[in-house]
Amino acid sequence: MRVTPGLYAPESYRRAAQELVEDIANGCGAAGSIDFVPDHILFLDTSEACNIHDWEFHWGVTVEDMHSANRAFKNNLVRIINIKGGILRRPRLLLASAAYWAVEAFGGPAFWANKEGGPIDKPIQIRGEK
Repeated sequence: MRVTPGLYAPESYRRAAQELVEDIANGCGAAGSIDFVPDHILFLDTSEACNIHDWEFHWGVTVEDMHSANRAFKNNLVRIINIKGGILRRPRLLLASAAYWAVEAFGGPAFWANKEGGPIDKPIQIRGEK
């Protein structure tokens, strides 16, 4: 998988077949949801940062994996904007920060979707219950 120089991507993403990446990554926005997250920030294509984020969400298994993917997403957005941001760099950085906070606040269900039992893979026992 060819990755834009300067962007972070795990080695598994870099070595993956294009077909596998396309099966897992869908650009910006959660798969199967209403697509209100654009693949561009003020006309700048940010879909590669989103695809890497999708990859990490797909393979992640812990809460730390989720937060790590979110931080990498923000860093990749900033890197794209710093490389290609032009005169709209500052407003794009503000919108990138908003995208990061949105995924931190609301990305949990997308991360845990199709994972065995979510973050807890066994029933929670209530105190006093046997």
